[in-house]
Amino acid sequence: MENPFEILDTRLRSIEAMLQLFYESVSNRQQSKRFITTHTLTVKEAAEVLNVSKSTIYSYVSKQEIPVYKRGKYLYFSEDELLTWLKAGRRQTTHEISNEAIQGVVMQHRKRSR
Repeated sequence: MENPFEILDTRLRSIEAMLQLFYESVSNRQQSKRFITTHTLTVKEAAEVLNVSKSTIYSYVSKQEIPVYKRGKYLYFSEDELLTWLKAGRRQTTHEISNEAIQGVVMQHRKRSR
């Protein structure tokens, strides 16, 4: 005969696993709803909001300078995120960030060489 405590332990672990999956599912749905409830924009609409051309928007996206959502071949923008990005001012490009990182490594190497 099996130990009843082992049976309870097995069943509790199973319930915990199911609850964890349920929690993750609910959490993912809430995040999706949050994106959908904010006003989503197409490339054309984003260009109008920022008062730039569509090609400028594509350039920002390719340089990873602007917050964007991509589904397949389509790009979407959250109006709230675009306005926050706009208000935050200029952000460093990935090239500038990598240059700063390289300069930091070079400076550390120079300090250690002394």
